[in-house]
Amino acid sequence: MTSAEHKRTSERRVTPVRLHDLFEGTLAAHVNAWREVLGSDLVSLVLYGSWARGTATVDSDINILVVAERLPRGRWAEAVFSRCRQIV
Repeated sequence: MTSAEHKRTSERRVTPVRLHDLFEGTLAAHVNAWREVLGSDLVSLVLYGSWARGTATVDSDINILVVAERLPRGRWAEAVFSRCRQIV
């Protein structure tokens, strides 16, 4: 591999980002928002995907599974999810 090829290859690499460094506050906001909206119906929030595996980059999204006793339906669901987005 020539030095020019090596430079192009290394410029394309994306350095993994530590969860703690970028998204700790964002995750805490999500947890608090879901607690506020679902209250005692909230069972747990599960982080999955690249952030959970420790392979996230600055372009990675955050995948969260919401486990609840009762999830809202219909218009109430729209209001709940809208409220969570407003909080976060």
